[in-house]
Amino acid sequence: MLSLNIPEYESAALRFIAEVMHGLLNVDTLFSGIEWTTSVHRGPIRNVPGDTPLDQSMFTVSGESSLSWDSIHNGKIDDYTRFLVDISESQRKSLARHFFKNISEITDATGRSVNAKGQPLTVDLFLDLLEKVEFGFDDDGNPQYPTLVLPPAVIERLKKLKFTPEQEQRRAQIIEEKHAIFNASKRTRRLS
Repeated sequence: MLSLNIPEYESAALRFIAEVMHGLLNVDTLFSGIEWTTSVHRGPIRNVPGDTPLDQSMFTVSGESSLSWDSIHNGKIDDYTRFLVDISESQRKSLARHFFKNISEITDATGRSVNAKGQPLTVDLFLDLLEKVEFGFDDDGNPQYPTLVLPPAVIERLKKLKFTPEQEQRRAQIIEEKHAIFNASKRTRRLS
């Protein structure tokens, strides 16, 4: 790492790079909806409370890129911009690997995972998943489904799925049950 022996400059540069990296994560499809917090402890983090808790170790997210001394010395903004994009993309990939690993462990621990056992996506498999996930409803009673993060090929397969009348009835039943649970969770008891 290049050191100019100007601590204030290096500190400001690192803060700027971190802010750019964080900003690019905030516009990423996967990470834009995630709330970020700063932690001062080293973990583990309890991601599933209760009788059989799941404690997950904290992980290091890294990003790598390079920027030549010539680009810095000559103020080549395009090179610096490419450096920022490259390091941010490297960091995003590192974070995504850890994110999906942790999410898989959490969904397995909470009983919310669906194992396709190597089979292709079907309407019944999709309905099995719909039964296991939590979702809310808007003021008009329309379901507010969670975001699905899928590879492009699976998205295309999902778009092509056709529901039979029985599967449509099952879907409606699932939504009705989820809506009842959602409404019950909003009610509060008033004591006199």
